[in-house]
Amino acid sequence: MSGRGGQRLQVVLDEEELLFDRENTNIFSDEWLQGTYQWTSVETMPSRVNLTLRAVVGIPQDSTTTYHAVDDVAVFAGECPTVLSTCTVEGGDTCGWSNTFAHDDMDWLVFAGPSPSSPDAGPSFDYTLGDSDPLGGHYLVLDSHEAGEHRMAALRSHLLPGHGAYCLSFYYFMKGSHVGRLEVRTWSSVGGLSGSEKVVWVLYGAREGTWQYGSVGITAEEDVWIAFQGSVLSAGGGDIGLDDITVSKEACGVQPPEAEVSPSEPPETEPPVITEWSCDFEDEGDWLCGLREVAGGWQVKAGWDAAEGTNPPLDHTTSSGDGHMLYLPGSKTEQAKLETPSLGFSGDSEASCLSLWYRIPTSDAGTLKAFMKDFNKEDNVPVLQVDGSWGSKDWLYAQTWLNPTTSGQFEVRLRGEPGGAEDAGIAVDDVRITAGSCPWLRQCEFQDSTCLWEVEAREESFQWTVTTGQDSHGPEKDHTFNENSGGYLTAYTNGTTPGVSSTLKSVTLPPSATCLNFWWAISGPGVGTLQILLKGVSWESWKVVWSLDNPTDGDAGAQGEWHPGSVPYNHTDSGLVLAFHVINHKKNSGWIALDDVAAPPPPQ
Repeated sequence: MSGRGGQRLQVVLDEEELLFDRENTNIFSDEWLQGTYQWTSVETMPSRVNLTLRAVVGIPQDSTTTYHAVDDVAVFAGECPTVLSTCTVEGGDTCGWSNTFAHDDMDWLVFAGPSPSSPDAGPSFDYTLGDSDPLGGHYLVLDSHEAGEHRMAALRSHLLPGHGAYCLSFYYFMKGSHVGRLEVRTWSSVGGLSGSEKVVWVLYGAREGTWQYGSVGITAEEDVWIAFQGSVLSAGGGDIGLDDITVSKEACGVQPPEAEVSPSEPPETEPPVITEWSCDFEDEGDWLCGLREVAGGWQVKAGWDAAEGTNPPLDHTTSSGDGHMLYLPGSKTEQAKLETPSLGFSGDSEASCLSLWYRIPTSDAGTLKAFMKDFNKEDNVPVLQVDGSWGSKDWLYAQTWLNPTTSGQFEVRLRGEPGGAEDAGIAVDDVRITAGSCPWLRQCEFQDSTCLWEVEAREESFQWTVTTGQDSHGPEKDHTFNENSGGYLTAYTNGTTPGVSSTLKSVTLPPSATCLNFWWAISGPGVGTLQILLKGVSWESWKVVWSLDNPTDGDAGAQGEWHPGSVPYNHTDSGLVLAFHVINHKKNSGWIALDDVAAPPPPQ
């Protein structure tokens, strides 16, 4: 059926008893659906059957063409068949399963005999006929032989009617040192369009190099499509094969047992206690540490291999060219997404902390974003966003709070958005998720580092720098120890082009209402402006919450002295970032200094 306005198809016995009644909920769909009616016993079945097919047009809503179509009507003794379709691929086609999918970039191929990657990374024969006819049996294969890195293919079923239980069974083949993963996904259909998506079955890596049995039960409240989605990690890295695919109208379990099944609702039992999940991308057996590829593009590369132009020759973990990192070239055209395994922490509202090191050396290298998928919420929550607008060539640290709801279960998605650069990209290393809150920004005394604060600058000649009173580019003594050997932070303006700036940026802080405490000093007439900025994770721009152009309302006696500063802030909608932003006004000799910066935790 197709059209708008409440079209229905009914089957009526003897013009009185309604046996089958189907409303058209898929107004744009022209796919065939199967309808059945089962008499409960021979006694209840009439000796003569007088059936009427009744098409109800409804009330047309617009000029959309409407129609009803029926085919393959049969009445027979016995139970209605539970097997709806079986595909052995022996006809040399996909049996109505479709390779058409908007977001994939390769196809499942019908093949007979050894795949191009066989015997090291592909099937030598199909499952149906096996080695009894090694050249004649057909199967479906995701051929990695000439595929590029991180490619994906989806094979979609016909639309299946809702309000029922289905069993999908099949045989699969996964072999190769860098074989990807195989998933079974479902899409519910609302109004003929693809609605909610679920991963209901997934396996990673090589599986003994032989054909294996797989199955998964699917409960459909709405009309539903089923799809096999396979991914290729590298050319020749490993093939994935499918054969003897059967869809039946019955319940079944998950095979093999280790296949993951995504929960459709929060678990009723206490989630498992996981104290830490981390990945340094150094495990050759599992480069991604269980991360699932949602959209291809991320690569695990050695430092020397990722050194395109300004990109890092050393990874962060080992500080060597042989160490590995997660890498997304800026020249890619599509977003790349990876998703962690399902994580859970004990307690009703236990927070957790996401931390990572990243390097985005140019503004056009791209943007890295992190989202939390809470099993109690429908939408992904943005928790972290960093980019290369300041052009830092060093590894930088970022952390953010994760606050799942009472279910305690969540996943984290890393999304890379390429910026178009031909010789730069996004590098990520040493990703960690730990139970408990992230460490608050303790008081930073700037004795030998900026602690967890990050310095960004548009010109190397003007940027926040850790120094001491012995360097004569700031106060004679620090505030912490009142010693000329004590450290503090300064921005020195001598010979700097007017208008340039530098920013001292915090890691991502949790939603809170508290204050930022610090000590400041300025020397030089009209030397510049010191601002404190605040930015929510999902905001597009910064908000100025404090600004100083002249020391103590122009009091010349305040030149070069330390003064206390305190800025309250109240931002409870999402994570936030604080920053000290200094802007140079004149090309003269002068400085602006900071010391003892602290963002205390909010009151309990």
